[in-house]
Amino acid sequence: MGSKTNYFTQSLLLPQDKKPVLNAAKEVFEDLEEIDVAAAEGDKGQALSNYQKAVADFDNFLDLVPKNS
Repeated sequence: MGSKTNYFTQSLLLPQDKKPVLNAAKEVFEDLEEIDVAAAEGDKGQALSNYQKAVADFDNFLDLVPKNS
């Protein structure tokens, strides 16, 4: 997740929002790694399943990001 995620969580989020956002971001990155593994193994079905999970987890992440009012 690197320094950009750290900057985002440290600078732009309220303290109570940091842990849920970090957890959601971690889920997305794990999903992307699982897509990569499935693709490397040639398992298209698993890659697609992992992709669908990544999209759902990314939607969850976006729901946690503060919106302009």
